[in-house]
Amino acid sequence: MTRDVSRREFMVGMAAATAGAALWPRTGVAALLPVHPGPAGAMADAGARVHPFDVRQVRLGPSAFRDAMEVNRRYLMALEPGRLLHMFRVTAGLPSSAEPLGGWEAPDNELRGHFAGGHYLSACALLG
Repeated sequence: MTRDVSRREFMVGMAAATAGAALWPRTGVAALLPVHPGPAGAMADAGARVHPFDVRQVRLGPSAFRDAMEVNRRYLMALEPGRLLHMFRVTAGLPSSAEPLGGWEAPDNELRGHFAGGHYLSACALLG
């Protein structure tokens, strides 16, 4: 017999799996990653040579990745600022004649502000 898993149960399970992967990095998929000799013959993970870099150092040439980025840019720029700011204005007691975006920004959603104040702003910043 099967039973439905709630979103909460799913998220708890995913969080536990992620924590487990972080605590035991050479299990599961991580165990399949190649290992190469490091300095002085020591063994090191393949990811040991990865270093952070500034996103401004990345330039996408003509490719499917650049096409996808442009689709995202067009979508972000097409969103009306008044609709993005509707719930911020209402919550602050300011008038707003804009139609709410809906979804995560719907007036009855307890996550409102999550998209407009987080995902949208981050995406715009990363587009450069």
